[in-house]
Amino acid sequence: MERNKITIVAGSFGHFHKGHRKLLQAAVDTGNYVIVGLTSDTYGKITKHYDFPDFPTRKQRIDSFLREKKCGYEIRELKDNTGDSTNNPDYDTIVVSRETEKNGRIINEKRRKNGLREMKIIPVDLEMAEDFFPISSRRIESGEIDEDGRRLEPVKISVRTNINIGQNLVVGILSNAYQNARLDVKYEHDENTDDLRPEEFIRDRDFAFAILCDVSYDYESTFHLLRVKCTALDRYGVTTVGYGPSKIISDVVYHQYVRGDGMREEIFIENDGNALSNMVSQSFQMSLEPRKRPWDYDMMDYFQEQP
Repeated sequence: MERNKITIVAGSFGHFHKGHRKLLQAAVDTGNYVIVGLTSDTYGKITKHYDFPDFPTRKQRIDSFLREKKCGYEIRELKDNTGDSTNNPDYDTIVVSRETEKNGRIINEKRRKNGLREMKIIPVDLEMAEDFFPISSRRIESGEIDEDGRRLEPVKISVRTNINIGQNLVVGILSNAYQNARLDVKYEHDENTDDLRPEEFIRDRDFAFAILCDVSYDYESTFHLLRVKCTALDRYGVTTVGYGPSKIISDVVYHQYVRGDGMREEIFIENDGNALSNMVSQSFQMSLEPRKRPWDYDMMDYFQEQP
């Protein structure tokens, strides 16, 4: 540890959770002396819209964590958004979450105007809960998740599809995607539609998934292709879309499809009983991929706007 180099990190650290631990660990890993700016109770009440522990309680939890790391550190009370970060020449590095990375750039801009060198900015990825929403003190306070991001109640999901893939398959795919989370899944099959809109059936659910199978003509290859599209809508109104791999279908099967002969799922599967299941599974996975790493998909504004 170099005492002449200082890393700063700040926050309210309300309900000390997995994301907070990750942020502080990143500061420790710089090998510098660490200064933690901890928001005062008064400032915290202005910026946060939930009840959170008082300053001594929050400070004690940070102190316990950093003491175990055997690093040099101190915890300072933060009474505004930037503290002395814009005018202290001794600061070398600032650790921020992806959510607040923009603030780090603003601080550096002010430092430049004050004739100071910029700090190195280390962005730390958000910790996502097992329901693909961020871990936050607000969610912990509301009783929705615990401090490790585990859901305390089932994730409520609605699925509607125009092909009868069966509820067991859907639940299996979702259980794999959501891993250890308990799920409450509503499944509906409507074969007579080619236009499924998740906003029409999300209601009070956390997620709504619309699984749409259709056939299109590829002019380049001159083949008819079966395609599966999954549209995922969450309770905040954010939509992500995933596609499974396309499957070539024969002219005979295509004309059966156009005429409406037989059950749609029997026509689609044709010679491979697992083909459709795999296509549906991959379309689910692709629709959820941006939610695992939202910073790679320009979704950070969405997280900043969450209530």
